Amino acid sequence: MNAADPRTQRTHEMLNIAMRDVLREKRFSEITVQDVCQRAHLSRSTFYDHFRDKYDLFDQATFARWRVKFSHRVSIGASFNERDLYLLIVAAIEMLAQYRDTCVVDRDISPMPVRFELRIPLVLREIITGWLMQMPTEEEVKRKRIEASASLMGWAIFGAANDWYTGTRTCFPEESASNILPSIISLLNENC
Repeated sequence: MNAADPRTQRTHEMLNIAMRDVLREKRFSEITVQDVCQRAHLSRSTFYDHFRDKYDLFDQATFARWRVKFSHRVSIGASFNERDLYLLIVAAIEMLAQYRDTCVVDRDISPMPVRFELRIPLVLREIITGWLMQMPTEEEVKRKRIEASASLMGWAIFGAANDWYTGTRTCFPEESASNILPSIISLLNENC
């Protein structure tokens, strides 16, 4: 299947929208592939031509949404700068809050919060790695250090976003990002 084919892209978009809409009404554990297909007005065979199961659809849709969300806020192709790191932190906080506030999730039995939240640091790491790869360092050590640093920074940003969401939320995401930024910069300076 050609991911660049407009028909494939349209089918994925229809299924992503349908999954998002159904998630607003039902817990993930209650959703069936048939529910998503009915909402998207597509057959189950079409669904299985594109995705293994509802988990695969959710994972791919989540990863794509994060990329889009971040690409609207930061200069993904640019070199590392403090302003984009700040905007990345704000976007992480907002995206986590948006997800938790709009999806019906049974946190006791559904694996989806964990599956979703494990995607957040991966996308953050991908963006941060792209930034850090442009920084001048010794080539031999560069890749390993950058990957480790990007991973640490991604998890640190996610942890801070999670703390903001589960805490009292006494400040806006932008203020929280301003408070987090010096720690993330310090982490970067120590590891790169």
